[in-house]
Formats: sequence, C-alpha cells, structure tokens
Amino acid sequence: MRRRGIAAKLMEAARKQASARGHAFCYLCATPDNSPYYLARGFMEALRSR
Repeated sequence: MRRRGIAAKLMEAARKQASARGHAFCYLCATPDNSPYYLARGFMEALRSR
C-alpha cells in the first residue's frame, strides 16, 4: 500500500481534527530512518535535552 498517499491523507485528517479541537501542537515519534518523510510533511525535529 506504499506510495499511494494514504498515510499522508490520514496524518492531514488527524492534524485537522486536532486543530479543530483546539490543540496547538501535534507530536510524533519517529525512527531516524523515517524522519525525512515526516519532516517533508511539516513536522519539525524537537530539541533533545541531555
């Protein structure tokens, strides 16, 4: 089912629902291998505390 845009559509729908309910942020945990996918869709890397 890859490369059909299904995950991107689901993420967009979830973000719209969260926004409609008054949530200002969406957090996502991703593996380093998958990070470029989410960064390309508007997510940002969080600063890591040590």
